[in-house]
Amino acid sequence: MHELALAQAVVDTVAERAGDARVTCVRLEIGKLSGVVVDSIMFCFDLVAEGTPVHGAELEITEPGGRCRCRGCAVEFGCDDPIVLCPGCGGADVAVLSGRQMLITSVEVTLSCAEPAAAPPPTITPWPAGNPPPPGRPPPTARRPTPGRPSPPMAAP
Repeated sequence: MHELALAQAVVDTVAERAGDARVTCVRLEIGKLSGVVVDSIMFCFDLVAEGTPVHGAELEITEPGGRCRCRGCAVEFGCDDPIVLCPGCGGADVAVLSGRQMLITSVEVTLSCAEPAAAPPPTITPWPAGNPPPPGRPPPTARRPTPGRPSPPMAAP
């Protein structure tokens, strides 16, 4: 079952490139002439993704049809069957132009951010005992001398 090895290669490649990001979706393009059984890839993907950053990711697969050209009569045509015969002349000497690909077309990730650090609680300096603030006036947070003016005298305890 080569689909298991293919699914493992997809998961390994995506996990390597994703780094610490969590993968949410992987999109593949598997041509209809590739010989890959899409249902088997989907089954194997979930098995090999377990324990990796790809675990739980959605797998979306598109299956484009093939394009071929007859070497005998030069007719180009679409084909989805692995046994290819030219519809123009019936010949089997046909070149496959596309449809054998298996590509990782895109990957969606989410970055997990660290929780913001909590701000330290504000430091509140208690008003010195014996020197209460005047009524209706909050205590000053700091006394800075004004340039050119003397500092007010402090009350003795």
